[in-house]
Amino acid sequence: MTTFDDLIPLITPTSTPEPGDVARSVDLPQALPREVKIKKTSENNTLRVERADMGQDPIISFLGGSYTTAGDTLDTQRNSVQDFQPSLMVTDFSGSAGLMGGTTTHLIVQPIGQNISISQAEGSSYGYTVYNNPVAPIESAKATYGIFIEDYEEAFTSELAMLDVYGTMLSLTDGALNSAATRDVAPLPAHPGVSWDAGEKEDLITYFKEFATSNPPAALNYENVIFPHSSVADANSAFINARDAFPFFVGFDINLDTSGDVCNSLIQTKYADKFTTNIAATIDNGDIFERTPFMQQNLEGVSADNPRVYDANLLATYDASAFMSKAVVLGNTADLREAFPESQPTFNDTIEALQYLMDMRNISAQNALNAIDISLGKKCYSETVVYRIAKFSEDDETSPVQNFYLFNTPDASVFNFMDSQVIPGKMYTYKVFSYSFVAATTYEYASIKDEETFDVLTVKTTPSTKIVENLIFQTTALVTSLPPVAPEVEFRSFIGEEGRIQILLQDSTQRITQQPITLSQEEERRIRELRESQGLLPGAPLTFFNDDNTKVYEIYRTPIAPDNVNSFEDKLWRRVTEHAVLDAVQSDKTYYYMFRTIDNHGNISNPSSPYEVTLIGGVSPYILVNDYEYPSVSAALRSSTKNFKRFLRVRPALQQLMVNLDSGIQSKPSSLDVNKVDAGVATQGQVWGKKYKIRIISKETGKKIDFNIKYDYNFDYREQ
Repeated sequence: MTTFDDLIPLITPTSTPEPGDVARSVDLPQALPREVKIKKTSENNTLRVERADMGQDPIISFLGGSYTTAGDTLDTQRNSVQDFQPSLMVTDFSGSAGLMGGTTTHLIVQPIGQNISISQAEGSSYGYTVYNNPVAPIESAKATYGIFIEDYEEAFTSELAMLDVYGTMLSLTDGALNSAATRDVAPLPAHPGVSWDAGEKEDLITYFKEFATSNPPAALNYENVIFPHSSVADANSAFINARDAFPFFVGFDINLDTSGDVCNSLIQTKYADKFTTNIAATIDNGDIFERTPFMQQNLEGVSADNPRVYDANLLATYDASAFMSKAVVLGNTADLREAFPESQPTFNDTIEALQYLMDMRNISAQNALNAIDISLGKKCYSETVVYRIAKFSEDDETSPVQNFYLFNTPDASVFNFMDSQVIPGKMYTYKVFSYSFVAATTYEYASIKDEETFDVLTVKTTPSTKIVENLIFQTTALVTSLPPVAPEVEFRSFIGEEGRIQILLQDSTQRITQQPITLSQEEERRIRELRESQGLLPGAPLTFFNDDNTKVYEIYRTPIAPDNVNSFEDKLWRRVTEHAVLDAVQSDKTYYYMFRTIDNHGNISNPSSPYEVTLIGGVSPYILVNDYEYPSVSAALRSSTKNFKRFLRVRPALQQLMVNLDSGIQSKPSSLDVNKVDAGVATQGQVWGKKYKIRIISKETGKKIDFNIKYDYNFDYREQ
């Protein structure tokens, strides 16, 4: 059965017209089938449709080609409405393509059922912007806190006064940065390799302290950071070297989309960095773009947004020279000139501009849509050209603190984003935008002839290239230290004293992973923030480590045996800053203690194990200290068995158990001649002869059980 897809190549020019050949007719079948199914959007794409294209053209709606929403689906009427019956059908058509990418299509349409008048649509024109926006995986932001440097943390109220990763690291290489991107600060200490030894670490701490106490001004041009297309790989190298150099930072990886013809043309004509800069300048200035309503469908369903939309040619010719003082280009002097060619214009700029316009015309002509394409709901050609990372602080969720721009270069498949200009204790939101070149189309019903039983339509299309903004990802991060580990505790008594004991508190050196235990709703909120800081999913265990100074110890005490840890909720006895404290007690009375640590960032440790403490009075008082077990825990420990079969079952898949016939077993005369059998027909992931570790972690206690498993089999030879 012939489909619309079979007919599309017949009306799309397959060769370049000869000079003087303005249009070329195409022979077409005499009938057009009614049943059409379009391939569904792939899972890693977001379908984007300009809202004005949905239901505005009555003729496309009568044909069933208008996009509409039905539940969680965004598709044409014929594909989204069950048993859809169009009011018009195309019975014949012919077409031609012009040199500039426009098309002319003549269609014969007939009404189905009742008579429909469409003559009033003559002269009407519409736009068509429908495209797939590929979204590659992006990691959630993770905050890394390396070391506590009090002077550096407390010195800044503006992020722009802090040291940035890329400019600081790239400045270590002579000629890597232009003068406008270089800050008037001392370079980082000499660094021979990726890892830093103890002496180098101490030099780094001194460096950041001295930088903070120098009271540096805010570097306002770092509000807009532009990565030249040739420097993205260098920026990734700076990220690798900086991970251990900065005391704290936020980082995540952006997988870049595949570059296409548009990106290659922009690089060859030296328009790549100018294009990136012009997007940054227009966003800062708020001009030449329009906010345009769009509908989109992705894995989360159908939603609406209002992105920035540019005329591609207007954007390419935009004069961004006034923006030069508001941005920093993290590249050399040549990169700066390509980003702002207006600063040093040359005749070659005109040659490159002409080449760019010719390339864009050719790309538009090669991907031109005609009236049949539009009636089918065919997607416009598109590709990602630029990315923007907008960083917002909790103080202002509407105006970004900084914007980071990079071109979709073919030199890198991933961008390692690292932001060191963050203030500990503040929550940041990062929104990742892509900017798509879209070969959109405008079309006009040039003429409509009303015959007795059918209408003859002449539809002319014109390329209308656009740059459309897409919000593709959003993540949050809180920069803070890891929550501390509960203190190690020791109790002592005094000779001849019945009324007091000494409690010694020592910071733990362990690094542990546990489910957090909270004693209030406020602490639960803080735990949610800490999970975001560590890049964890809700419910995941946290990492605890004393990477910060201890600010205070909490001592909980009660004379009543607690049932569980929540029994200590309202039993806070003291907060102390000393490592050794004296505590007043009554002799021969039992007390139950629990301890927590709070660090400089307000992070709270899990409760310590409870202690049962009794000071025995008399001539020579002495102290009894026992590890106390909550009754619920004791009952669980007394249970000798716990059924786990319904939670975990490990066995080889069927492909691993099947006999591999490639071993030649079929050629054996009988089973007596078989001395060996190879198991497993899986093409990947053979399990036999391999060892595996399965780790089970308790959500309540964080304790682990490891199962070490080796898969193997034996062949038992039988003589009969």
